[in-house]
Amino acid sequence: MSFLNPIWLWGLTGLLIPVAIHLLSRKEGNVIRLGSVRHIMDSASARFSSIRLNEIWLLVVRCLLLLLIVFFLSELYFSSESINDKKWLVVEKGLERDADFGFLMDSLQEQGFELRYLFEGFPLVDDDPEINGGVNYWLLVQSLQAEAVEQAVVLSNNYIKNFKGQRINLPDNIRWITKTPVQHEFELASIDKSEFIWKRTGSSNGLKTHFSTQILEGSQATGKADTLLITVVSDNGFEYDKKIMLAALQAIQQTAPFVFVIIDVAVSDYNPVRKADWVIWLSDQNPEVHNASVIAYNGAKAVDSQLLLEQVTPIYWKLNTKLNEGIALNSHLAIRLSEILLPVEMFTGRMEENDRRALPEQAAWSSINPVSYRKTASASENLNMYWMVLIFFTLLVERLLALKRNQ
Repeated sequence: MSFLNPIWLWGLTGLLIPVAIHLLSRKEGNVIRLGSVRHIMDSASARFSSIRLNEIWLLVVRCLLLLLIVFFLSELYFSSESINDKKWLVVEKGLERDADFGFLMDSLQEQGFELRYLFEGFPLVDDDPEINGGVNYWLLVQSLQAEAVEQAVVLSNNYIKNFKGQRINLPDNIRWITKTPVQHEFELASIDKSEFIWKRTGSSNGLKTHFSTQILEGSQATGKADTLLITVVSDNGFEYDKKIMLAALQAIQQTAPFVFVIIDVAVSDYNPVRKADWVIWLSDQNPEVHNASVIAYNGAKAVDSQLLLEQVTPIYWKLNTKLNEGIALNSHLAIRLSEILLPVEMFTGRMEENDRRALPEQAAWSSINPVSYRKTASASENLNMYWMVLIFFTLLVERLLALKRNQ
């Protein structure tokens, strides 16, 4: 038997009210005066001849009614789970042999904690399960709470990438211990571009992840550079724009891990059937492009004049103004083109795998409406209807009894 809101138990002091009412209540019967007694006048002074309780059964029912209301407000519940010694030591994959946690893990296992993985289903470490895929800390905490363990200790990396969804409270029967990430250096990619090796390396710790690019000669590459087919279509009125665009593409080519195959054609010579990954359309005419992504000059007034390149659909971008050196520099044309043209998805998985940024414990868990032990809230909600029925019938009995006793 437990209470979710024990502060309402102060309401039990209200039992003094019906007791006081019944102590002070005096119900005088009808007095029939006979003979000479009829001429005797009552004394004006009042006094108590004795202190005694009236209507004991009615008092008991009223006290019971008040007691039920207090228990309802304090959310009394009866746990169907017997208190047991089910204790788990839950570790994230890779930390089960961590030297920093070795002594703690040995000590907890001696105290009867079962060693399990922080993964869906919480498999036993001794079973050597195959664990693939990521984890969601907040979702796993909810699953762990549903397991009805008496106590759980979780050893985690607290990586930011594993906090997904809405932040929750940490239940009071779960102890969450975080390992401080160390500096981690990794190679994102090294691409052979025939003339040189393009190498991108990363460095990650608990606070940040940053990258650097090197152009090397004679190094061992992990792969060949992919090719992007880019067709630049223009007419006579956009010759200068074309020069600016080609210069930007050449600047990107010098440091990008891709080989650009650039085809420069006039609008009159353009063949929409020709294969291309991207078509850059510099003309007032509407683009005629098949099966390719497009960057096209927008002759109409732009919705947002501050944007040089504006996305319309996943494969269609608008160039909102004609180009010159000033616009190209001030609007960072080369950088915006690289963000649009280069398929960086090939690096995303490796970046996430090596990301060591961690979320501080103060930010990981909500401090509003703390969670009580196990699933007590849902258990109390299930009892609310029964409490209300009991209160209703007790009130009904009290009214009937009071009516009968004329109280």
